[in-house]
Amino acid sequence: MLPYLSNLYYFFYTNKKIFKQFEILTALPLSRIETLSVPQLYFGSASIHETTSITSLTVSRCYLHQLYQLFKYAPMIKYLKTKCLVSSDSQKNELYLNNVYAICLRRLIVESCDLEFEELEIFLKLMPNLINLTISNYK
Repeated sequence: MLPYLSNLYYFFYTNKKIFKQFEILTALPLSRIETLSVPQLYFGSASIHETTSITSLTVSRCYLHQLYQLFKYAPMIKYLKTKCLVSSDSQKNELYLNNVYAICLRRLIVESCDLEFEELEIFLKLMPNLINLTISNYK
């Protein structure tokens, strides 16, 4: 049934069952969705795997490398909110090699940021038109 919702432009998924989210997002026609809210991002053969029309995204937890992929597949994104932004040592080298920019991103909200300052600095340089930035840390 989900693939037939061709006019769907807003999808909000709150269930924490990851396998269900994976299954649902695979079936959704993401090319038309503008507003998406999910617990986690997936790339590759499922979920966000082609250019989408997403302009607003809320995600509970994501890794830095996933946001680089997001900028590639959702170039029109204007609003991004995450409860937790995480990095790992294996991703640090990727930061310097990535040429994907979030040109349209205007507002970024990160409720818990677990990045080194250098990573954050490089990451923010990919958003030249950002006008509203909120970074909180509750640690």
